[in-house]
Amino acid sequence: MCIHRPEWAPTRLAARDDIVVALAVATCCQPPIDAIATLDSALNQGLVSRADLAVALAPLPAKYRRLGDLTDGTAQSGLETKARVSLRTRNIRVRTQVWIAEAGRVDTVIGDCLVLELDGYAFHSGRREFEEDRRRDLALTRAGFRVVRLSYDQVMNDWEACEEVILGLVRARKHLWPRRSVGSA
Repeated sequence: MCIHRPEWAPTRLAARDDIVVALAVATCCQPPIDAIATLDSALNQGLVSRADLAVALAPLPAKYRRLGDLTDGTAQSGLETKARVSLRTRNIRVRTQVWIAEAGRVDTVIGDCLVLELDGYAFHSGRREFEEDRRRDLALTRAGFRVVRLSYDQVMNDWEACEEVILGLVRARKHLWPRRSVGSA
């Protein structure tokens, strides 16, 4: 067991810290991408507000405080956080938890029409979930979207290969709606 208690953290007599202190300590004790995922999760679950997050990060060195600027309270998983942060650091426009009429909410949209679905096995392992994912993919494709579906293992253990494919699609402009020429129907 490892106990983390930086000098700036208040000394508590209680058995556990409040969420603000716990998030501050966790931010310093994880790789940056994991810290951002932790902060995203706390925001998404309503455990803290943006103001609480600012309080949690305020006593930390600047390199940790900057992580707060990379958070997104709409992220519903660490997979979404990792993809979003990685792609945004490459100046790729990414929107998270986007509502698309034909399919409902999708994890990520890159550019205009490249949908990235990031699926952990725990929530997509049953027959019903599997079939629903395929129904949504078909509806998105019918509406002109391009869908890339990635697993937990692909995102967490082979992100470089995933990113290579995504970057190839972006370079080929497959993330943008085709331009219509003047006078076309």
